[in-house]
Amino acid sequence: MIEYQIGQHPPVQIYENEHLELRARYVLSLIEKWGMAGNELVSDEEGPSTNLIETVTIVKRAFAAIDLAFTEFEERGWVKHGPTLEQVQARFEGQK
Repeated sequence: MIEYQIGQHPPVQIYENEHLELRARYVLSLIEKWGMAGNELVSDEEGPSTNLIETVTIVKRAFAAIDLAFTEFEERGWVKHGPTLEQVQARFEGQK
């Protein structure tokens, strides 16, 4: 939520209506990290140097890394699923 206060008027609150799931947040984290250090070592006739890694390569690597990690988490049984919003609402409605 972002809140703006303009003069003596009541504050205006703006809420985000798009929310990324856990995997997407991890992908963004890797993109941020790898984008800051996005160079790869290359060698040519003049000796070693670095080239900037293409953005699309960084993004694809981040998705691949997170997909692989979460697949491994699932296989190891490290992912626990909580109740859905609908299940929680149904339970509370049943208590009324």
